[in-house]
Amino acid sequence: TSDPPLPQEDIISLIATGATRGELNDSNVLASKAAMLLLEELGKKIKNLTGSDAPDLPLADRLDVEVLGTDPRTGQSATTTTFKLTDRIHIVGAIDQSGNYRGLLKFLVRFE
Repeated sequence: TSDPPLPQEDIISLIATGATRGELNDSNVLASKAAMLLLEELGKKIKNLTGSDAPDLPLADRLDVEVLGTDPRTGQSATTTTFKLTDRIHIVGAIDQSGNYRGLLKFLVRFE
């Protein structure tokens, strides 16, 4: 049951995906949900491979979004998203004002 009352299909959809059936009809919402599920699964697989290197942080705490920062490569304003898979492996995506997209997989090496 829910308050306010929702159809059973919407309740099941909310439990499974975090969105109602109506929201899942929006392609942007559907794409973002799919990306988050993919990152979660990828994070679990990498955590299993790397052991203790993976952070024990909630998904939202491993995601960093910088809106309209400056891309050091082009000098244009860009929105950059960084997802920390482990302490050493980060996925970075950036899109500038022209619509150019760049994705990176960063592996950090630290010398002590």
